[in-house]
Amino acid sequence: MRFIYKSKTERRTHMKKFLSLLLSILMILSLVPTAFAEGPVEITFWHSWGSGTNAEAIEKLVTDFNTAYEGKIHVTAQYIGGYSDVLSKVMVGYNGGENPTVSVVDSCMALNAAQYGFMTNLTEYTAENDPEYDWEQFFPGLLTYSKDVDGNNWAVPFARSTQVMYVNMDLVRQCLGEDADVVDTWDDVWEVCEAWTAQTGTPAYSHAAHSGWYAFYILSLYEGEFYNKAGTGACMYINDAWRKALNTWKDAIDKGWYAVPSLSTAGFYEDFMSGKLPIMFNSTGSVTDVLADSEGVFDVEVCYLPGSVKEDGTVHRAVQTGGANLLLCNNKSAEETAAGWEFIKFMTSMESNIYYGLKTGYLIGHVGADANEEVIKAWEEEPALRVSYDQLEYVHEAYVSIYCSELDLEETVIMNSFVMDGVSVEDTLKDFETMYTAIMPEGVVDTFE
Repeated sequence: MRFIYKSKTERRTHMKKFLSLLLSILMILSLVPTAFAEGPVEITFWHSWGSGTNAEAIEKLVTDFNTAYEGKIHVTAQYIGGYSDVLSKVMVGYNGGENPTVSVVDSCMALNAAQYGFMTNLTEYTAENDPEYDWEQFFPGLLTYSKDVDGNNWAVPFARSTQVMYVNMDLVRQCLGEDADVVDTWDDVWEVCEAWTAQTGTPAYSHAAHSGWYAFYILSLYEGEFYNKAGTGACMYINDAWRKALNTWKDAIDKGWYAVPSLSTAGFYEDFMSGKLPIMFNSTGSVTDVLADSEGVFDVEVCYLPGSVKEDGTVHRAVQTGGANLLLCNNKSAEETAAGWEFIKFMTSMESNIYYGLKTGYLIGHVGADANEEVIKAWEEEPALRVSYDQLEYVHEAYVSIYCSELDLEETVIMNSFVMDGVSVEDTLKDFETMYTAIMPEGVVDTFE
């Protein structure tokens, strides 16, 4: 093959043509990602509400978001199961990139879940990408479970709940007389229990048999603590509250006042709604269903959880919150992550929170929501919807710990054995001490601080 020599001018001309062609190709290639991204950013949201009022409310909020962000972001909501089911499936899916962008997480498990490495540090994310975001819009107590010791928030309050006391006033009047007052303190609860059980031979109150209620006895009756401030040890010896609380609970069981649930989390609700049980402690998330199902059947009052009367006559109260937060997974593209954050902001805004709270009975947890006209009107029409909001001033979170999910499993086993199998107070305390020593770095501690 002959080599054809080209002049310097010809070589320059060909080089210009080549560079021009190369630049055109690069420009076309640079447009390819944009072409693929012309449609809305698709993200998935996993949640725990498969039916009923809560599911309807979730569906409406997601639909409203998709309408507001049409052409920009589209959310597909999927019911996965209970909080523990969602958490385990997120963890499994994360390794294969099959996790959602946004997910619910049990509020008290948020810091524990953050240890697994799949959650976005939202304090850092907002500082860099949304510096105007206001974390102070929420009641401080609702951020406790998701804020680490360095002040980083890992999740945002969503379907948060607290426990309230549901009272069938028809049954209370039956055993105490027509002039019976609304139940407010533990002394009132014991008065109803004694009269009702003497009259009917059946229990008067109930609640689930898990550690959250044990913590409530400890805090509300005896001003003790559950975990220490750092979440690294259990405060079993403060005011001897753990022993006193178990003795009180056992005394209620032995006297036939407390209805032992058929399962750790079920049975008593049906008894209350069927008119067999005067008092039930249960989630605010049940308020709208209880009100609807009792209408025209019996007179129900929704009250603060009972407090203990102190020597000076004041009432000591302490309640914990529960329910769900929303987390943002950290293995998605920048576009999906940004879309996920927009969705979280929408779902946890005051407007969405007010709608969801009034629709379901879950907490309205935004500061200043009590001045909203829609809220004022709803509370005037149904005062029971206000109880959980007003009770927020007594929030004292009992078990904030990165070990919470592992502890909860063991605590549930111990509490079930105590309530359902009749394990003694002393043996139950020993079981707790052994378990905390094995799981928590400090085991059992003497002080909260």
